[in-house]
Amino acid sequence: MAALAVHVPAEDWGDGGIVKWLRDEMDSHPEYIPGFLELLTVLPEVYKLTSVACEEHASSFHLIN
Repeated sequence: MAALAVHVPAEDWGDGGIVKWLRDEMDSHPEYIPGFLELLTVLPEVYKLTSVACEEHASSFHLIN
């Protein structure tokens, strides 16, 4: 959520910031909650896999040079 918040001007989130905006959106569209929770579950896994792959790629690059 922090990465999302950084890319949007603070005034666009309204008075309560991203947390209040997100709460209001989930209250008005409860059908989105399962998908949002799934996203929050999957993103850390994707980040971890991407980080490991990048580290392996970087270390193999350094071995060649």
